[in-house]
Amino acid sequence: MCGINIKMAEKMSEIMNTHEKCENEISRMSFIRKSHEHTLTQLIEQGVMEADKNGFENFRPTLYNISSSINTIQGHDILYRLLEVNKTRVLSVTVQYTLSITNNVVLRFPSLTNYTCLTTINLKKYPFYNFLDTDNPDVTVSFGLEDKVLQLPESINSLDLDHVTVSGIYSLENCKRLEKLTFNHIDLKDNNILRLPASITSNDLRHVTVRGGVSLENCTMLEVLTLEHIDLGDHNLQLPATITHLKLNYVTVRCRVLLDKCTLLEGLTLKQFDIEDSNLQLPASITSIGLCHVTVRGGSHWRTVQCLRCLHWNTST
Repeated sequence: MCGINIKMAEKMSEIMNTHEKCENEISRMSFIRKSHEHTLTQLIEQGVMEADKNGFENFRPTLYNISSSINTIQGHDILYRLLEVNKTRVLSVTVQYTLSITNNVVLRFPSLTNYTCLTTINLKKYPFYNFLDTDNPDVTVSFGLEDKVLQLPESINSLDLDHVTVSGIYSLENCKRLEKLTFNHIDLKDNNILRLPASITSNDLRHVTVRGGVSLENCTMLEVLTLEHIDLGDHNLQLPATITHLKLNYVTVRCRVLLDKCTLLEGLTLKQFDIEDSNLQLPASITSIGLCHVTVRGGSHWRTVQCLRCLHWNTST
C-alpha cells in the first residue's frame, strides 16, 4: 500500500498502532508486547523504504512504540525519520544496534526535549553482539545538533543505556518522573558528579565511569540499588532510608558505606569486597546476606542483625 496510496497507508498505520496501543494497556506478558512492537516497527520501516522507491518521500506513518534493530546506516536514517514524525505521540523507543564497523560511528538522534509523551528509552547492543564481537568499538550517540547536555523530557519514566557513549553532560535532575535507571558500560567522564532525581526507585549502574561519584542523597524513594565495577573514590556511600535491596559487586569504596539508617534493608549482596569493621554497619532489618570473595575484618557491628534468615558465602573470610 505504501507504493500505491500513501494516504491510505498512513491511515492503516494509524489503525494498527491504535489497536496495538490499546492491547498494551491491558495486562499482557511483557515479551509478547515487545514482540508485537518490534514486528509493527519492522513493517513500518519496510513501508518507508517502499514509499521512497515510489517517490512518496513525505510518508508520515504513526508509531506509538518504536522497537528497532539497526544494522545499516540506512536503517538508522529511517529510524530518525520515524522519531521526528511521531515526536508528539511516541511513548517508548527501544533500539538494538548490530552495525558492522571498523571505526567508531556516530548515530544521530533528534533532540528529545519536545517528545512530551516519551516514557521509555532503551539503547543497547544486540544481546549476543557483545559476546561474538567484543573488539567492536562502542557507538557514540548524538541527540540533536547540540549534544553538550543530554536533556530528557520530564515524561521519562525509564532510561536504559548499554554500551553507548553520549558525549557531553547528563542532566537528569529535571526528570521528575524517572523511576528506573540502568547504565551499563557508560563513560560519564564529562560529568563531575551524577545527580539523580528524587523519583528514582531502581538504580542499576555497571561499568560506569564518573569523576565525582554518584549522588543518591536526594533519592528519597530509592528501593533497589545495584553497583558493579564502579570506583566511588573517596566519597561515603550515603544511602536513603528507603533502600530494601543492595548489591555491590567489584565496588571500590575508600570511605564508609552508611547503612545503619536503612531500616527497611532486607537483602544485601557483596562480591569482591573488603570490609573494614568500622566501614559497614548493618541495620537490624537484614534478612538475607550473600557474600562472594569478601574479606570482613572485625565484625562487631554485625551483631545488630536480628532478623537474618539466610546467609550465603563463597570464598569469604
